[in-house]
Amino acid sequence: MPAANREYSGIDFSLLEQAFRPRSGSPGKAIPALLIALGIIVLIIGAAAVFTSFPVDPGSPPAFETVAYRVAGPSMAPTMLGDSMYVHCIPCDLGWQIVPTTDAETVCWHCGSRVSTAPTMATIGDVVSIQRPDSRSLQRGDVIALEHEGKGNIKRIVAVPGDVVDRSGLRFSVNGRPIGDFQWAIDGQTIPIDFDDHRRQSRWQKSNETPLDDPAQDPQTRVWTLTDTPSDDWLVYHHRSVHDQNRPSGVWDDYPINHGLSRAMEAVESLIFQATTFDASPDAELEAVFWSSTGNVRGTIALVTGGVIDIDQARLRVESEREPSESPVSSRDPVSSRDPVSAANPVAIRIVTGSAVLTGLTLRRHLDYRLRRRDDTSVYPMQLGADDYFVLGDNVPVSVDSRNYGPIQAVDMIGYALPPQRN
Repeated sequence: MPAANREYSGIDFSLLEQAFRPRSGSPGKAIPALLIALGIIVLIIGAAAVFTSFPVDPGSPPAFETVAYRVAGPSMAPTMLGDSMYVHCIPCDLGWQIVPTTDAETVCWHCGSRVSTAPTMATIGDVVSIQRPDSRSLQRGDVIALEHEGKGNIKRIVAVPGDVVDRSGLRFSVNGRPIGDFQWAIDGQTIPIDFDDHRRQSRWQKSNETPLDDPAQDPQTRVWTLTDTPSDDWLVYHHRSVHDQNRPSGVWDDYPINHGLSRAMEAVESLIFQATTFDASPDAELEAVFWSSTGNVRGTIALVTGGVIDIDQARLRVESEREPSESPVSSRDPVSSRDPVSAANPVAIRIVTGSAVLTGLTLRRHLDYRLRRRDDTSVYPMQLGADDYFVLGDNVPVSVDSRNYGPIQAVDMIGYALPPQRN
């Protein structure tokens, strides 16, 4: 099927399980509920599908407490996955899911190698439980099932009645605050960018040194020894684009699952640095600086042997605008023009006191809720009405959502979509 004709945001209305309570005053026999929308309840009994018309009284509670649906498309990835295929890159020793395809190969999102799609393991879509909605408690960040033009969708609420949805460039803001700075977004799913212990040639490089390229070294035993030296020695990450023959590039908002889907990508600036402290002196302190087009963001953290390092650019940005906190990661000095970071080298770390040995260097990114260049920007700022909700899919480049059809109303909602239970 051509990519342009694929439905990126559907959910399959197949009944998997149900828990319901008959309404008071309803007929004596209980009626299992699959979907209450447009006054129709779809019933599945054994192997036969029975479609029964049933009037829905808006003044009474729904006939069900919880139903389950199977996700059919990738528009909510990575939070919820539709049908997919598992592929594995041998050079990286990494596996991940892609949308179903008849293509013989895909490109490894991590190293750019060609990866066979056969033989592969097919995975059916996530099963998600849907609970009846309560419009009084709907909040930004909630994931809901809704009906639009007769089709089921799962989306995330990013703005609620009374909010003002606006943009800065392509990035959304709500009531003047970037969506990426809301706590629900910071605490949400992330997308992998780089696993140093799954890369034969590291993308990390010390200042004024040649790239690390040791074919005899097992990347899973790679260690980085850092000390506080007068030479101001940084360890810098050098990004490469797998879509452009591994040339130097900024970090794009692609998703590993999006094989074969037509999408336009944009640069992202909200990264997370993670590592494990293999060894550290008692006074060891690490500093990280992240590149941003609006001003670099930096923070420091005290290291302990065996500890996990987690420095989040978004959290640092938000905390820098608040009063000093008790966070183990803190802001340090003002941004320096000598910071060794740029769009293509978005993160650098160094030891400012003591010494440490680090392993498992990892980079991830937050989801970047934004407009696409084809979207109509003239409708922003948008003031939401008393019953309006602005919804987006987590797979931002391919989702069909309020950027296409505008706000939805509470009557369009089927219920809350609870996180899937995966093995």
